[in-house]
Amino acid sequence: MTDPRTRAVGPIDHVAVVVRSISDSLPEYQRLFGYLPSGPIIDLPVQGARVCFLASGPLPAARLELVQPVESGTGLARFLASRGEGLHHVCLRTTDLVDDLDRLAAEDVELINRHPRPGAGGQVAFIHPHALNGVLWELSEETP
Repeated sequence: MTDPRTRAVGPIDHVAVVVRSISDSLPEYQRLFGYLPSGPIIDLPVQGARVCFLASGPLPAARLELVQPVESGTGLARFLASRGEGLHHVCLRTTDLVDDLDRLAAEDVELINRHPRPGAGGQVAFIHPHALNGVLWELSEETP
C-alpha cells in the first residue's frame, strides 16, 4: 500500500449532472456556456446509463459529464426520480484505484464499490455520500 502522504488523489476529472435526456440537454449547455466541444454519447449498459463529456478547456482541464439513466431500478434512475435533474457527483482522477480503495476501506470509509468496475474511460468506484458531507464521489483510473 502506498503512503497516502506521497500520492494524492486528484485532480478533478469531471463534475456529473444527471439529466433526463442528453440529446435535449446538450444543446442548452452549449448555447448557454458558449460552444463546449462534446465527445460521443457513450452507452454504459452495465450501469444502465448513457453519458456524454463536454470539454471545459484544454486537457487536462476538468470536464462536465451529462449522465442519463436508461434503465429503471438503477441507483441513477432512483436519484433522478427522487431529486430531479442536477448535480450528481464529482470525480477525482487516481493512478492506483485498487490501492485507494484499500486505503479508504482500512479507514472505514463507506464505499459503494469496494472493487473497481468499468466506467466510460477506465475503471471507477464510488464513495458513499455519507462518508464526505453528503457528496457522491467517484474515483477514476483511466485505462491506457
